[in-house]
Amino acid sequence: MIAWAAIKLFLGSLIEPIGKILKAIPWQAWALAGLVLAFWWYGGTQYDRGYEKAEGEYKALIDKMALDATQALADAKDKARQAERAAVEEQARIAEQLIAERNQAYEERDRVIDDLRAGNRRLQQRFTCPPASGSGRVPATAAATGRSDGTGQAGLSGQDAEFLIREAGRADAAVRQLQACQAVVRSHAGQQ
Repeated sequence: MIAWAAIKLFLGSLIEPIGKILKAIPWQAWALAGLVLAFWWYGGTQYDRGYEKAEGEYKALIDKMALDATQALADAKDKARQAERAAVEEQARIAEQLIAERNQAYEERDRVIDDLRAGNRRLQQRFTCPPASGSGRVPATAAATGRSDGTGQAGLSGQDAEFLIREAGRADAAVRQLQACQAVVRSHAGQQ
């Protein structure tokens, strides 16, 4: 209890001079101090409200921008997928057309070769040398043994004709493949 009495005595000795100082300040000063404190408090609350409002608007703007960017990205991905799907479908169509044309060409080639083998079809006349005319330019020569001098046989041999038809088929296949490649490149260039 003595400690409590000592604390009370000490605080009382401090409060009494402070009380005298406070009583010496005129009421106008107190009113001005109260007015300053009121404005300070009001300004602080208005600032906080404005800051919170601006922060909310800013966050809403950021969220809207993020949503718009996400939507734009999704739209771009969808567009890219559609373009890729269209390109794949076009390439598949070109490949199917190439296969169909190749199969048709093989069938036609095989029919021609079968007709050649059966003797139902002949290719162009065999190359022959004109007989010596006596003009002095090309001397007449005797036929070599085992060889025709161009007077007895017409048309290409079966092996020659088959070889030429197969080579023509290979050349046609190369042309079809090149045309298919060009079609793919044109379709890809058309999509960009």
